[in-house]
Amino acid sequence: HFIVISKAVYMKDAPAELFIHHTWPMAVIAVVTLTAGAWLFRRRMS
Repeated sequence: HFIVISKAVYMKDAPAELFIHHTWPMAVIAVVTLTAGAWLFRRRMS
């Protein structure tokens, strides 16, 4: 997803819909990963 966004920015012809379409999956992955990481960290510290 990030490569598509990078190419679109470089070419400067990207509509906002393209960014939204390719950004939300990365945001979901980030939220899941950060939540799991925080949970595992807190579990090991207790």
